[in-house]
Amino acid sequence: ENLRSFWNETIAELATVAPQYKVEPSPKWSTKQTNCFLVEMRSLGDVRIRGWFEVPRSAGPHPVLLRVPGYTQGMMPTQSISDMAVLSLNIRGHGNSTDDEPGFYWGGGADDYLLRGLDDPQKFFYRGAVMDCLRGVDFVASRPEVDTQRIGITGGSQGGMLSFAAAALDQRIALSAPDIPFVVDSMKGFKMTGWPGMVIWGWHARDPKRNTWELAGETFSYVDPKNLAGWVECPILMGVGLQDNVAPAPTAFAAYNQIRSPKDYRVYPEAGHGTPPEHVATKMAWIRKQFELAE
Repeated sequence: ENLRSFWNETIAELATVAPQYKVEPSPKWSTKQTNCFLVEMRSLGDVRIRGWFEVPRSAGPHPVLLRVPGYTQGMMPTQSISDMAVLSLNIRGHGNSTDDEPGFYWGGGADDYLLRGLDDPQKFFYRGAVMDCLRGVDFVASRPEVDTQRIGITGGSQGGMLSFAAAALDQRIALSAPDIPFVVDSMKGFKMTGWPGMVIWGWHARDPKRNTWELAGETFSYVDPKNLAGWVECPILMGVGLQDNVAPAPTAFAAYNQIRSPKDYRVYPEAGHGTPPEHVATKMAWIRKQFELAE
């Protein structure tokens, strides 16, 4: 109940932020089949975020795929998908979205995304990051080139977690394809991993009385896909590597098992924290089938 009201209030707060969309042609990234645009919008806390919006030159409206980043990943245009629109979105602190929320460079310091606002769910980095994804959905839903009945989301690692969370919170999302989602069953995952576990151990060591595992667990519980997955209403396809020591397979299934909508998964026994190239092909074929696009 508390969880639902936390997110309802957060979504209501996002709605009070005027998106102020800016869309500029980016011919450098356009192809024979697609036109590319650099887009900017305002998200929770009036934070500026950007992304790359690629639209087929053929007549629309088109289904759209929202791509969200892994940890520290800067999203760029795909230049490879010509039968649907694609928004490659940089959430706050990532890629070209660092004006109002600084980026993070691997140093294990106190500015790590996982630690920003960790002592207060209202100030937690991922509360804003998840809203950035919903603002991305707002953007594509506002575009005449987009078929709003066919909005999908996908990402790997952090992007997998965001793909889960956004699908749980936004019924406009018609399909979600989370890969190797990290920070699922989060506190168990932190105890099973070197990274990201060491980020939380380090935070705890700096002030053991204040920075307790219970405090971290309480904050992470709000964004943990394990707790949100039961709200997902759209089809899901999840990709998992059995050798993954960053987002261990059992944690991914802790969320997957809660999903009540149509769902499927692919397990790659040899894969670590990544999925093999054939998974991209499998995933794109699944998305096209869901969107009723010709193969």
